[in-house]
Amino acid sequence: MATISFEKDKEKDIYLCSTSVENFVINEFIPVAPAGAIKLYLLGLMYAEQEMPMDTEKLSRVLRMTPDEIDEAWDYWVSLGVVRKNYDLEGSGNYRIVFISQIERFFGKKKASAAKSPSQAAGALNASGAASGTSEEQLIDRELRGLYDHYEAVAGRTISMKEMKMIADAVKQFLVSPDVFDYAIKYCAEKEKTGIEYIATVARNWKKEGCSDIVQVRELLDRNSRRRELYQRVFRELGFRRARTPGDEEMMDRWLDEYGFTENEVIEACRKTAGKRDPSLNYVNAILENQILEKGGIKLPKAYGGSPASGNRKGRGGQGGESKPDLSDPRQRISRDVLERYYRWLRDESVKNLEKHRTEIEERIPAMKYIRDKEEEARRLLITFGNSEEGRAKRQETRELLHQLAQERRNLLRSNGYPEDYLDLKHKCNECRDTGVLEDGRFCSCQTARSEEAYEWYQKRQEKK
Repeated sequence: MATISFEKDKEKDIYLCSTSVENFVINEFIPVAPAGAIKLYLLGLMYAEQEMPMDTEKLSRVLRMTPDEIDEAWDYWVSLGVVRKNYDLEGSGNYRIVFISQIERFFGKKKASAAKSPSQAAGALNASGAASGTSEEQLIDRELRGLYDHYEAVAGRTISMKEMKMIADAVKQFLVSPDVFDYAIKYCAEKEKTGIEYIATVARNWKKEGCSDIVQVRELLDRNSRRRELYQRVFRELGFRRARTPGDEEMMDRWLDEYGFTENEVIEACRKTAGKRDPSLNYVNAILENQILEKGGIKLPKAYGGSPASGNRKGRGGQGGESKPDLSDPRQRISRDVLERYYRWLRDESVKNLEKHRTEIEERIPAMKYIRDKEEEARRLLITFGNSEEGRAKRQETRELLHQLAQERRNLLRSNGYPEDYLDLKHKCNECRDTGVLEDGRFCSCQTARSEEAYEWYQKRQEKK
């Protein structure tokens, strides 16, 4: 039986045709692209839709650009992933420009969602958690979609892909709680700060301060408010009428956070400047540092005991209130703030070492990048499945896939001469994961050793200043 082929006759004159440009490209790439790159993109797209070739010399005449400028413009679009440049295998220097659908690249099947905004397109999920017209790689959990919607409402415009990525990075990479980020949007909007970089920085700083929910954020803001009151008291005691500088606040923070002085002890030190012709913060700092040196170094004014949850501040003799530090206990040679900063430094170093290992391995074993991408994709999918029977089954399948990928990763490492745990996050203490606190709220036994290390670490940092 004969097979019938179909073909539609094309318009012969290219100038009587129309060229379709994706709205996504217009919104996301065109506004920030160089003028020459925009001209080249539009003209090239026109010829691409008609499948007509064009030589560089003619492009140069039409666009009034040099061949080098044309090459630079194509490289610009290639670097953004908007086009792909395929050279002929014969080495003739000829190449083919492939225009990549950005809708398909970011949202899956081309033009399936016809969304009005990136957040709406990213949120096109059906009730079972499966993608509706989008590929599984672009699934975004409901909490992120809620953050995108909230930000759009605050900013009064459509959210961009760059802004969506910054929000997603804060939640997934910096582990900021979605509730905390949502509160950051509201908090910054009240201060008339709606830039996403500003909001993301605020949210990440709250995370660094240990805030995992809105209650802790409010407690932090309350402490900061009391700290500002202390700044004002210090300036009043010294008779200053000038505005505070960030350096002033940093010095006053150090008195409380690193040196461990109470607010009353700071104010008392300020009063010792009475009668001085030119009182200064440096003079107060010298008074406090002399007090520290008299006691043998950086120490807590109160004995270190109890647990973070209990708020216990009893001395070693069991009596409440203040007590003289026991200098034989290394935990009392440093302030709580310095110890926590050292723990944070240890965790940051662990992450840096892991990233260094990943870069090394993925350069030597390209398959590792594929495995990591598949693992990240599987973890994203895990949070999209509902509690229905089908959702639980898919969750179990995904967990089995993660187990298989982990086994494959270990096999690849072993076969290439690496330890199986080379890509695992390493901690000095596996019990508390370098936080100093166990899951039940008790202090970890590693704090004695870490306190000795923190003392030396802090002294070396001070010497470098």
